[in-house]
Amino acid sequence: AHMEDVVDVDTHIELIEKLRSSVSGLDYKALMSGEDALSVLQPVLLASNVHTVAKLANKIPSKEHGTLTSGMVFRAFAEKLLWTGDEKHQRPQSTADWVQRYEACHEYLGHLSAKDFLLFVHNIALSPRALTIGLETRTELLTRAAKTAHQRVKPGSDDVMAVPTSQEVSFESVALSLQQSLQHLQNLTSPELKNPIGISEDLWDHFVQEFDLTLSQPQKVHTLAISMLEKGVPMTTTGTILSLAKQVHTHTLSISGLLKEVLQKNLDSLSETPESLTTIERVLSAVSQHEKEIGTLVSSGEVLAVLRPYCSEHSNPASSRRALLQLMEKYLQLSQQDSDLLLLYQTQSLLAGHFSIEVPVDRVSSPDARQQLFSVLLTEAESVDQLKILASLLETWQDSGFHIQCWLDLLRVLVSKREGVAHVVTIRAGLPELPKEVDEELFSEILASSTLDAIKFALTSSRDALLDQALSQLKLDNADILFDTDLLELIIAKQKVSVVTMTPIYPVLCKYLQCSITGSLNAEFFARLLHCSKGQIQEVLALSAPAKRLQKVARQLFEADFMVEAGSLFLSAQCFHPGLQTMNTALGFVDRL
Repeated sequence: AHMEDVVDVDTHIELIEKLRSSVSGLDYKALMSGEDALSVLQPVLLASNVHTVAKLANKIPSKEHGTLTSGMVFRAFAEKLLWTGDEKHQRPQSTADWVQRYEACHEYLGHLSAKDFLLFVHNIALSPRALTIGLETRTELLTRAAKTAHQRVKPGSDDVMAVPTSQEVSFESVALSLQQSLQHLQNLTSPELKNPIGISEDLWDHFVQEFDLTLSQPQKVHTLAISMLEKGVPMTTTGTILSLAKQVHTHTLSISGLLKEVLQKNLDSLSETPESLTTIERVLSAVSQHEKEIGTLVSSGEVLAVLRPYCSEHSNPASSRRALLQLMEKYLQLSQQDSDLLLLYQTQSLLAGHFSIEVPVDRVSSPDARQQLFSVLLTEAESVDQLKILASLLETWQDSGFHIQCWLDLLRVLVSKREGVAHVVTIRAGLPELPKEVDEELFSEILASSTLDAIKFALTSSRDALLDQALSQLKLDNADILFDTDLLELIIAKQKVSVVTMTPIYPVLCKYLQCSITGSLNAEFFARLLHCSKGQIQEVLALSAPAKRLQKVARQLFEADFMVEAGSLFLSAQCFHPGLQTMNTALGFVDRL
């Protein structure tokens, strides 16, 4: 339909006759569709037919331009000539070869309008394809093109700095644009772009290439800088890009402003996109490192000003606010006021949805105020879930002085609730040594409720007297205790295997070790006990190295003078030839472990 609207029948006949005789292999239907006429023409343009096609250009429809112009045709051929040459020549191997190609294009460049000439130069020196010919060659081609543009400035024109309108491009403006592009390419050789610290070579090469393609144009540099900051590129390195770009085109971009934009963008998507938190962490890590290096491009205060409103907005998900607060505490240099606000946000985040009490900043700004608040909350707590929230609150506050007393008060309330007993054991696993009488008090309450939890509590408290008392309550039919994976791993971790050799637990423990059976573990409990993250539990307990674990336990038994048990356990591992499986051999190996 487009072809019929633009071209009449007589014109079709004329085009077909002239193109058929001069342009071999042309897809006429595709050419006249108007979609991308230059792409259809370029492969079949030759020095022998380009003038003929150029004369017919204004009869060939173009979706974007109405019809082609002769300059467009000559530009398409000049680009083809530079990139592919003719059949007699191979791909250029040096800058001199490429210059020769460019000079071969000269007779056609005189037919180009200022706009077409600028498009030609961008294609051969400033496009992604141009990256393949090397910076030195591109710079040389661009230098020659800039000289050509200056030569084509109209005589008597002194408006070399003129800015073109959207409708018209002049050679004055082209000369200015190419001079700016030339300065941009020269900036790419700056020592500041060589081997930056704090970024991998591959990632930096990628960003330098992206900077190359921006031509230092502010909007493109803006997009690139945002990407760099989101990847955690050091502030000074991103600042270098902004500084070099400003030498070519004036802009108002700053690290501080861009950083605020990055943070706000990721805060807006934090609840829906998990990757946003990772991006924020990379940014905060880079800010922290910048401050350690006494950098002045951005400060913690500016970052906090962006993050605080999100943390104080109760409509935002509590989990997102809590995660963000943890990052702020980890990476930023907080003033006392900021620390108080951070503690307030953390407290409010934990209590939200569990307690109705209002918490202003003065209720968390000092140890005494926090102790008073905790006492009020403990009085109001009715459920185990609320008491668990208070445990999380104490861990968040990490106060000295009143800290232990608050833990004691909380544990006493928890242990009085049957469903809270197991939580007492978990909490105790991560606490420092408590007064003996407190451990005994809690132990008695737990033993009356659960022998299993009592043994675990005794092991976590490292009080042998309590452990002996708990083990004395064991009976052979306590299957739920004997086969509890957490208990077996706890005995191994606390090196108490020798203590249970005379109890029903020992044969179960040996079988557990020999068969390399590891059930589901209470991750929270072991993370607190071992002072590691949940993801590190398997490594710390050596769960993936059963032979090593068994040998370690055998060594424990050997050192506790349980020779027979140590030898038998070691023999069960089948670590050596059956012909050598004797007790003396086994003990000899254990002694050398």
